[in-house]
Amino acid sequence: MLALVVGIGLLSTTAPAYGAKKRIEFRFTDDRIGESSALVDAGENVITVNDSGDHARVFLVSKTTGDTIGVTSFQADVDDVEALAAGPKNTLWVGDIGDNRAARSHVRVYEIPMPTPGDRVVRARAYELAYRDGPRDAEAMLIHPVTGRLFVISKGMLGGTVYTAPKLLRSDRTNMLKPVGSAPAIVTDGQFLPDGKHIVVRDYWSATLLRASDFAQLGSIRLARQRQGEGLAIDGDDLLLSSEGVGSAVLRRPLPPRILKAIDPSPSVAASPSGGASEPETDGDPESAGGWSTGRWDDWVPYALGAGWAIVLGGAVTWLLRRRGSAGSQRE
Repeated sequence: MLALVVGIGLLSTTAPAYGAKKRIEFRFTDDRIGESSALVDAGENVITVNDSGDHARVFLVSKTTGDTIGVTSFQADVDDVEALAAGPKNTLWVGDIGDNRAARSHVRVYEIPMPTPGDRVVRARAYELAYRDGPRDAEAMLIHPVTGRLFVISKGMLGGTVYTAPKLLRSDRTNMLKPVGSAPAIVTDGQFLPDGKHIVVRDYWSATLLRASDFAQLGSIRLARQRQGEGLAIDGDDLLLSSEGVGSAVLRRPLPPRILKAIDPSPSVAASPSGGASEPETDGDPESAGGWSTGRWDDWVPYALGAGWAIVLGGAVTWLLRRRGSAGSQRE
């Protein structure tokens, strides 16, 4: 765990310059929202959720004021909620899929009615999921806008894996997640574009465009600096980006013009898998002309170096702990 924390610190200090062409859409005013780990666009509002340590609840927040206008709770013992996704038939899916130690034999996702203004308690339908190739950490859950199929993307230091759930989820047994492709490193959130043919995922510093048919990486853009940027939602032609921290800002980042051609604003009706005020900012983005980078190797050298140092430090920490334990045994 210490090695992971140190490695993340190195990654953040050696990452490339952050992107511009963004603005502050609003700031969360509710001090109960301290660890926003996922984001869903809901018209004039957004939906967010705290990660580990909170109750089974989601927050409906006004884009205009940043105020919480509704809290939807449901009965469940959650461990580490990290993901949200809008589902078919006006539902919201809540992903209790975090597993920092890769020790959970199964994780759960919950299907609830789409939140509305006001506080209420709703009934949730729970689905148990397990990875075919063993436990792992994940923070991104996606639902295909046309088929309603559920996907999970694991969070790995050197790269993740895309998993797909069965076409029909069963609430009476474990649903196996099957690996179907590779993903960038340290994915913290993601969403299908409305056409269902492309996916945008984010990490702490960048957003990457994937082709949904084979999960090939088509390009990336750098994101503005955030305290711990994790959430991502698509609002028309823009990305909305949330971060952990009480009073944190949700940023608006326009999608590059080239990718807008891939967006179909009117996808077909999905099948169910279960049956404001702005503060302009700029920071000199070299990609301010608006295109996705093609993933040149020199753009990713800092990430590779950071990951390499994380591995080296991990080994060093392990060696020191073993040496310490050995010394203690000798003293006894």
